[in-house]
This record gives sequence, C-alpha cells and structure tokens, in this order.
Amino acid sequence: QCSRLRGWCKIQVRLLTKATASSVSESNMTQDLLISTPARLVSLIQGKGVDLSTVRMIVIDEADKLFDHGFVEQIDELLAACTHKKLQKTLF
Repeated sequence: QCSRLRGWCKIQVRLLTKATASSVSESNMTQDLLISTPARLVSLIQGKGVDLSTVRMIVIDEADKLFDHGFVEQIDELLAACTHKKLQKTLF
C-alpha cells in the first residue's frame, strides 16, 4: 500500500524490519512515513539511531494489546521521544 501511496504523493516511506533497522542512523532518517514495531523503534531511540522530536503524527496499531507484554512501556517511551508541540496521537 505504501508503495502505491509513494507514487501519488512523492513521500519517503521506510519499513523498519530486523534486516533494515541495523542500517539506520539519524543522518539517513528523513522519511515522511516510518513503519515499525514499537520495540524496534524504542531500540533505535535508545541507540540514538532515530530522533522523533519532529514527528507530528504517531499512529499506534493494535491498541487493544496496549497492556500486553510490556507494550505500554514501549508506547510510553515512544511518546516521550515525540516532543513536537503539535503532536497528534492516534490509536487503532
């Protein structure tokens, strides 16, 4: 779906998988849309591989699992890293 969206909107999309996350650094993280699991993104934040201070919208999928297996702690850390004053938070 994101590939189709890129064709219409000229946005930069990055899917963070186990294989691609290891090559991430702040200097190459200028995406408009970043798709990741909370745990992988928290790991990148802690390792200084990504800066979320300019994020204006965060969408959290699987919100029904928010309290499972440490998920809420990961979300807390992600939201703390998103410091833009106009941040919009969405849960699905």
